Amino acid sequence: MKRNQLYIAALVSIVCGLLWACRPDDGFTPPSALYDPSPYTFNRPELEGPNRLFPLMVVPSDNPMTIAKVELGRYLFYDAKLSISGNQSCNSCHKQEYNFGDNLALSMNASGSRNSRNAMPLINLGWANNGLMWDGRTIDLEAASADAIFSELHPNPSAILDILGSDSLYTNLFAKAFEDGAISLENINKSLASFMRSIVSIDSKYDRYVKFGLNEFSQEEFRGFEMVFSSEEGDCFHCHASSDVIFSDFSFHNIGMDSNINTIYDFADYGLGGNTGNEEDYGLFKTPTLRNWAYSAPYMHDGRFTTMEEVIEFHSTGLKNSPNLDVIMLKDGKIQNGGLQMTTQEKSDLLAFLQTLNDTVFINNPSYSNPFE
Repeated sequence: MKRNQLYIAALVSIVCGLLWACRPDDGFTPPSALYDPSPYTFNRPELEGPNRLFPLMVVPSDNPMTIAKVELGRYLFYDAKLSISGNQSCNSCHKQEYNFGDNLALSMNASGSRNSRNAMPLINLGWANNGLMWDGRTIDLEAASADAIFSELHPNPSAILDILGSDSLYTNLFAKAFEDGAISLENINKSLASFMRSIVSIDSKYDRYVKFGLNEFSQEEFRGFEMVFSSEEGDCFHCHASSDVIFSDFSFHNIGMDSNINTIYDFADYGLGGNTGNEEDYGLFKTPTLRNWAYSAPYMHDGRFTTMEEVIEFHSTGLKNSPNLDVIMLKDGKIQNGGLQMTTQEKSDLLAFLQTLNDTVFINNPSYSNPFE
């Protein structure tokens, strides 16, 4: 009897298994079946391969760039669902037409108040490995994404995950980007970081000069080039031309913008010092890139200058002494003279060269644009 019972039980189990296997398809596909680890490549010899012009981009080993992850990051970047107000996205302060910065001195955040600093352009940040933000408070783009989401979009974390999890668009995008398909804050930050690493500007007139030679430049532009790279007249190369393609050393400097600063505590904004607590870091801010400056106004960490002519004039006649002033500003009596004291021709030449750093291909690149439009 016992043997018959075991036999019947086994038979029932087999039949149930067969019936389950033959059930109608309910449309469910496990995340692992959608996962696509295809690596993201720029397909540009300037960026990849033995003859590249740019340094090798350092990507975290736990967040390799994939096509699916970059695409998911692009959707998240433009989606207002991530904000507490439901009407503000990363793109609200970092617009493609403004070099992924903003045309306001201080952008509005999701709580309705102004941010304390100018929105820094988000281009070529895959090479910024010395702390991000004006004050260097985040170590990489993953941490910067988390910081920006919570300091500017002010979301309810659990609500974000619920909203994204109930949207079939995102369940599929996360399943393609991550093997477990998990919709998590960590994966949101990894995707946004991947998208931002993909935002690269390399199609300016200057880039054509680097690749094809001098005949790309006018005489005025070439004189400006020499001011930036090989002379003290413009004195840009210490911070902006240490790399001849990035146009930022991604380091931190006090370039003498403020007057009546007698102690480090007189700075209206402590900059790097507010992050590190190191007295020698007070008043220092990260060097922005000069690429696409024509689309990036206003300038400086507080957006105080509205034109590049004002920036050049500041470096020519507007320098002011203060604690922690960068050693570059102390060279050759520069600070005593109030600046470089450039001639009218030198200012014109410098501006002419800087114009060659603007990249209209980048500003209009559909790979970086809003996927919802």
